[in-house]
Amino acid sequence: MFDVNPSAPTFVVGTDFTASSRAAFDSGIRMAKEQGGRVVLVHAVRPLGAPGLEMTRPDTDKTENETTEPVGEDGIAGSDWVDLARSQGVEASFIARPGLPATILLEEAERVQAKAVVLGSSGKSGLEKAILGSVARDVRKGTRRPVVVVHGHFEAA
Repeated sequence: MFDVNPSAPTFVVGTDFTASSRAAFDSGIRMAKEQGGRVVLVHAVRPLGAPGLEMTRPDTDKTENETTEPVGEDGIAGSDWVDLARSQGVEASFIARPGLPATILLEEAERVQAKAVVLGSSGKSGLEKAILGSVARDVRKGTRRPVVVVHGHFEAA
């Protein structure tokens, strides 16, 4: 088990298992390594009926509206990301909760007293962004903590 200093910085990393959230993960791992900290990976499962919910998502139990083991399109699960972080010498945990992404990220950042929130940029723009909103924008507006938005794919060092 990892011996993590309780006063070590914690970085909340938002993930939806896309390439942009992988870039955020890589950046969060790098920051945690540089500062002797840890990461908390956060995945928000949209509530039933919320805009953008894919009713066929295999990681959502439609009767309980809870996530099982969230798995991305590439077949990598949340627990795999924790294992990957630990293999790089960074303590990590994974949280999946139903709710809107910005709300869940803000609540978790507050709960762990995060040093920063790290998010990937999906690159959406125009009408799609106006309809779906911007998680990064909502997180930035909802906290005084630093919000790091990673654009494109970041290659881990």
